[in-house]
Amino acid sequence: MIRSRASFAVAVAAALATLALAALAFASRAEAYVYWTNVDTDSIGRANLDGTGVNPNFITGTSGAYAVAVDALEPAPTIDATAELILNGPTRSAATKKGFVVRVTNLGMGPITIDPATDTSAVVTVNGSPAGSVELKSTNSKTLGPGARTRFRYQWNLEGSLLPGDTVVYSGTVSLADDADPGNNTDSATATAR
Repeated sequence: MIRSRASFAVAVAAALATLALAALAFASRAEAYVYWTNVDTDSIGRANLDGTGVNPNFITGTSGAYAVAVDALEPAPTIDATAELILNGPTRSAATKKGFVVRVTNLGMGPITIDPATDTSAVVTVNGSPAGSVELKSTNSKTLGPGARTRFRYQWNLEGSLLPGDTVVYSGTVSLADDADPGNNTDSATATAR
């Protein structure tokens, strides 16, 4: 009897250690916990992953409980959108308008919906200073599955003059809440006015 109780205690300790490691490895939410059984008090205990908030009697009246099984929650899909600026043709000093595209790609694991009026933006600078106005031409929202991409058209309206040799930088950005990698949200293209 003593030997089997000792073996049982070792098995329970190993199971709890495995459960604790699994909880640490798979839990990404702040409200994740580690659970264990208390054979002597017929209860299940719970604590925060950092060891705080210990409640040895989280669930009581569990007569005969000697193990805890926990199902991992499906992680929330990663949100990650990237912007790529597409500029076709030269920037002409005599022109007063120039079209360009901000292409958005869904690099995340779940679908995302892009409202171009609130989730994308663009700016154009000439020789380092904002110049003219930028008008969004694509107004319909798009839902993109993982790996999918779409284009949003913009038009730069020059207010003033552009001289041959001026440096024109077109920049486009996509901004989504909870984006996993905001470092890939802006792209730009540089052109020299002809």
